[in-house]
Parts: sequence; structure tokens; C-alpha cells
Amino acid sequence: MIEENIPTTRAAHLLLYCDILSDIGTPVDRDIERAGLPVNLAEMPDALVNNILATEFVGRCGGREGVEDLGWLGASHFALPSFTAEVTEGLKSRASVAGKIAQFKELSSLEDSHLEIDLNKHGEFATVVCDMLLPTELVGMSCSEWVQLAVMIEIVRSVVGPQWTPVSLNFRTTFKPANDARTAFPNTQFKFGQPKTSMTINSDFLDCCNLGGAFDSSHQTSPVSHCQIKTIKQLIRPYLLAAPPPIEVMAEMAAKRPRSFQRWLLSKGTSYRELVNEVRIEMAAELLANEDLNLIQVAMHLGYENQSNFGRSFKKMTGISPAMYRRGLKKNKALRDLKRT
Repeated sequence: MIEENIPTTRAAHLLLYCDILSDIGTPVDRDIERAGLPVNLAEMPDALVNNILATEFVGRCGGREGVEDLGWLGASHFALPSFTAEVTEGLKSRASVAGKIAQFKELSSLEDSHLEIDLNKHGEFATVVCDMLLPTELVGMSCSEWVQLAVMIEIVRSVVGPQWTPVSLNFRTTFKPANDARTAFPNTQFKFGQPKTSMTINSDFLDCCNLGGAFDSSHQTSPVSHCQIKTIKQLIRPYLLAAPPPIEVMAEMAAKRPRSFQRWLLSKGTSYRELVNEVRIEMAAELLANEDLNLIQVAMHLGYENQSNFGRSFKKMTGISPAMYRRGLKKNKALRDLKRT
């Protein structure tokens, strides 16, 4: 009888390293087979693989090839859209840093079965735990740690901006980080031999909010499809000042039958209902950023009967109230301005 869950990870996370190793001439296909991993991973990015085998495969290949801090290379290539659609949509549905971290905690098992996500506030600082519950002595464990930290860094940056860096990066393992890693985080302290893989951030950033660009469902489509979906969203915009247009109207504009239009949207990873919600929340975020408009005016601009209906709808889609979002925007701007001075 198996008493504990087998540690698994999505193949997409292993493929991140396979691409890096292939670029430096590693015979990846041969080594994957020798490691006891599936040989056709590239065709199945959402398949589950044994996380211990995957971690050891990456560590051994990096050691044999003499790559300095392979984990950092993986972390520097990580991007949030590599997550499953459910995780990506879940992250987009939260406006604040704290909300996104809490949402990822709920959904992280879809990416890695043995990942511990937690957030602990202590005064002016907060610790974001992103600990892979695997043995520290596992070959390649530092690579796993780097990717987990990259995930949390990108989640924060999706709100506060791409230049943000944590106060400290805390590793369970002990290794020499690449010079490029220290250059990328010049004001960040690197700590090793820590109880958990985590990063320390200023607590003020937890309340920061930003939905700019967060609701772009077309990131995984072709350039042509991206333009088409963007055009459809632009066509939806003016209708929302009164009521969302029926799907039949948009289908006719796209020269498609409604059912064909629905199938086309699904093939691009979205739906008509999702597009309408995305446009509505994008417009709300733009209006809330305008401090000359009060909340009642924002609600009226968006076609809501009253401020209460707008507030309930906005909170359902973002996890926070419009007032909290506006305060989070102000805090985000204040912290950015402070950093520039």
C-alpha cells in the first residue's frame, strides 16, 4: 500500500530545462530515456512526470555539462503563461499581490503535487514560502528552488512591475549562484541553508493592485489570431456602456455563424463570455485609475444601475472591492515613486 502521494510535476517545467540543455548540445532525448522519464515529453507538456526523477535528471545533466547554476538559467527563462489555463485564469482573476499569492496557493497542486505555498507577515516584512517538499540533498534541488522562486517573483512583478526585486532569496540548499543572478538582483540578499525555500518582501507590496494587461486571453494565440481577438474586444467595448452585445451580433461581425464563432474562440483558449468579462474589467481598471472619477461615476460609465451592483461584480472578478483596488493602485504608484528617488 502506498501511504504517501507520489511527487509529480507537469512536464512543461522539465521541458524548460530540456530546451536549455539542448541549446548547449546535451543529448537530451538519450538522457531522458536513461533517467526513466517519458521520451515524448515535448508532445505532452501537461503530462505528469515523477518529480524526483525529473529533478535528478536536471541536476545530473547540469553537473556533467559543467553549467554554472543551471537553476538560474531555468528561472531566467520562466514565464507565467507556461502554467495550465486554470492556473493562469486564476491568477488573472485577482488584482492584488496578496490575492494572487493566495490564489496560487489554492491552485499550485495543478503544477506540482508537493509544493508548499504560504504567506507570513511580520512587521514591515513578509515571507513568501514556495518550498518544494523534496529532500534537500536531491541532485538538482537548487534548480527546483530557483524555479519556485521565479514563479513567486513573476507573480509579484505582474502587479508592481518588471523591475521589482525581493529583499532576500532564501534557499534550503547551499551553492554558488551565477554572477548573472547576482547582477539581476543587485539589492537582494542571497541566503543559503534556510529552513524553507522562500523570499522576503516588503509588506507594503502585498496591498498593491494592478490589472493592466492582466486580462489578455490571446497570449497563446498566433499573431493573426491575437489581432482578431483584440479587434473583437475593441468592438465589444462601446456596447458595454449599455449592455453586452449578444454573441450573434459579434459572430455576424466576424462573418461566422454563432456556433462556428464559439468553436473558433474555444480553439484560441477563450470564450465569448470570458472576452466580455475581460473587456468589462479592463474598462473598470482604466476608469478606476482616473482619480477624477468617483466610484458612482465609474459604475455609471460601465452601464451598471448603481454602485453596489458594480462593486459586487468587480469583487467577483478580482477578489477585492473597487475602493480597495483604487487604494492598491495608489500604493503601487507611491512605492514606485519612492524607489525612483
